[in-house]
Amino acid sequence: MKYADNHRGFVVEYDIRQGKILCGEKEECLNCVNNFIVSLYPMIYTDEKYDATEFSKIYLLIKSLELLNLKGDLYYKLIQDFNDNFKLDRELISLVKKKCHEHDLEWRILGLVCVNDNKPIFKYWKPKSITLGLRTKASDKKLIKEISLKAGIDKIYEIYIDENGDLNRREYK
Repeated sequence: MKYADNHRGFVVEYDIRQGKILCGEKEECLNCVNNFIVSLYPMIYTDEKYDATEFSKIYLLIKSLELLNLKGDLYYKLIQDFNDNFKLDRELISLVKKKCHEHDLEWRILGLVCVNDNKPIFKYWKPKSITLGLRTKASDKKLIKEISLKAGIDKIYEIYIDENGDLNRREYK
């Protein structure tokens, strides 16, 4: 239960068997609930650094053109090249961690896609709970709790050291 930045981070927990699928702020239709594709992957633990430089440059250029509302031939060519050449990169960026974290045996959900009228529509699973790290600042805990409650996540926990000296979690109040 060691979270990002030396126990200062937090974990978002999902129950993919009973979770609700959301579209923006509302629950999605049964058609999407019954026709979704989940991209669930185990983490890759390695001491080799992953170089996402080229991926990042093209992604930034595409997003810049979008923001500037310049959706011409160059924009569509970049998107096509990006989709053709960086399929694996999009996933690897989120799946590589240092070898020293191998004991975590972590898995990640990278996408939830509903196929509706032959069009992929990205959906989001409603988190089951949030667990705050052992050293998360009080101000950050308060902010995370406010955001979680606003999003309808009412199970919020914090890590503490129990009487045996082990990390454990309890409800955060």
